[in-house]
Amino acid sequence: MSATLFYLLHNPHCLKLAHKEVRSAFHALEDIRAGTKLSSCRYLRACIDESLRMSPPVGGLMPREVKAGGLQVDREWFAEGTEVGVPCYAIQHKEEYFPEPWIFKPERWLGLQLMESMDGEPKKQYEASKEVDKITSELSLAKAAFCAWSIGPRSCVGKTMAYQELMVVLGRMLWGWEMKLAAEERGWQMIHKLGEGHDSLEEGRKWPGEYQLWDTFASKSHGPKVQFRRREN
Repeated sequence: MSATLFYLLHNPHCLKLAHKEVRSAFHALEDIRAGTKLSSCRYLRACIDESLRMSPPVGGLMPREVKAGGLQVDREWFAEGTEVGVPCYAIQHKEEYFPEPWIFKPERWLGLQLMESMDGEPKKQYEASKEVDKITSELSLAKAAFCAWSIGPRSCVGKTMAYQELMVVLGRMLWGWEMKLAAEERGWQMIHKLGEGHDSLEEGRKWPGEYQLWDTFASKSHGPKVQFRRREN
């Protein structure tokens, strides 16, 4: 949820589309609950998935020890006893699977089901720049590589409930509130906002548009700090 708020607030055009979708779908805050209508908010779900891709809650690897006899993966040989693994963060930032992997692009998860609220010039540009087969292929590849919840027998058993909770809480926030980033008031955080990358940080943490995570098995993070104001209409 923190990552989704971070990326929406750092990408105002995405926040505008999410606001429009939720407010068009529901007439009252109390109507926003788990169900078919909320599930039809595809752009909101795409924002959540894109946030999970860019800043996965468990970004590190789950190591495995190579058994007796060794193991060959592609053209690489690993001897018995070697610990191997691939971090989820690395997979989900591989350009082969996710074109422009460092850019927050919820539309990559929409495929041919472009939401009706994505009208006007953005939709025209998107449709003009993508062929149908390419859109379908990119979406299929992205889904296959997406591993924020892990995959196979270790896949998170609670992800369906987690998605419901995220959709309800974020849906109610978007419906009932206007929001903006708040500046921090101490040290270098006065220059940038909590959760952002910055030049004062180590290599790999300098991009302001990426929500910063620290791998402690589950990802540790700070921020974002957000100001809310109740919507006027």
